[in-house]
Amino acid sequence: MTFWLMGVAAWSGYALLGLFLLVAAARAIRQLVGAVAHRLPRRSQLRHYLLIGTSVVFFGMLVLRGCYLAAVIVDNRLGSGPFKISQNWRGSASPVEHDATQAAHF
Repeated sequence: MTFWLMGVAAWSGYALLGLFLLVAAARAIRQLVGAVAHRLPRRSQLRHYLLIGTSVVFFGMLVLRGCYLAAVIVDNRLGSGPFKISQNWRGSASPVEHDATQAAHF
């Protein structure tokens, strides 16, 4: 179990590193496209679409990275170990111990 948890932590770390590198590359591409777009005429539609397109893609990557971070944090916090349920589905008041694998079957 410990090796599995270490493996999951390593893979989520690699995925986070990949997302951070992807966002860094997108930022560099965005600056490059901005430099090219500033050479175009001010009212050019190509300039307008280049700037809007790169901004939307960059924002999407930031949102993807943020959602992945939130998912890893929530999964790490809620998916660890057994938890208590004070009432089962029939309504009895006795606390029942369940582990995370048994809770998925309810």
